[in-house]
Amino acid sequence: MGDAEEAHRRRAAPARGVKALEHWMEAHPRARVILVTVYYLAIVAGLVALYGRGDFSTPPFVYQEF
Repeated sequence: MGDAEEAHRRRAAPARGVKALEHWMEAHPRARVILVTVYYLAIVAGLVALYGRGDFSTPPFVYQEF
């Protein structure tokens, strides 16, 4: 009988991986806003790095036949 009571009182195992991250994000809402902002700024920075040369002309082969 003691083992059943002891098993019932045990705490759940600590969350790991994605569950731990979800729990941490719920506990720190300001950090979530900061991380999402950094994520989107990284996307914009990547797009600027790829297309930021200022050369938006199309390749010549697109309009060769017109």
